[in-house]
Amino acid sequence: MSSPEDIEQQFYEALQQGDIERLMAVWADDDEIVCVHPGGPRVIGHAAIRAS
Repeated sequence: MSSPEDIEQQFYEALQQGDIERLMAVWADDDEIVCVHPGGPRVIGHAAIRAS
């Protein structure tokens, strides 16, 4: 993955395929990463994002 566009493409392909390992590979392995699901609260950290 060499560009933001490549990462975005990998993310959505993994999401469509239901591939959690590939999906999580695009996230930094960092406790400070944040995900906000539409209409939901902020999810903070790699483990919490994986569980969401």
